[in-house]
Amino acid sequence: MARLRVKSVRRMRIVDASIMPRVVTANLSAPIMMMAEKLSDRILGKAPLAPSAAAFYRDP
Repeated sequence: MARLRVKSVRRMRIVDASIMPRVVTANLSAPIMMMAEKLSDRILGKAPLAPSAAAFYRDP
């Protein structure tokens, strides 16, 4: 993982769409919020949540 640090600015990190390997063709709000939540937990050293077993739709 990149450190997400801003050069020459202490204790500042940035999470935005530029770290996405492929930009989605829909609203970017939800994926960016998810990335920010996950990466903020990683920066703070919090353990990740367990995977969900919830059912979801898959296109056949």
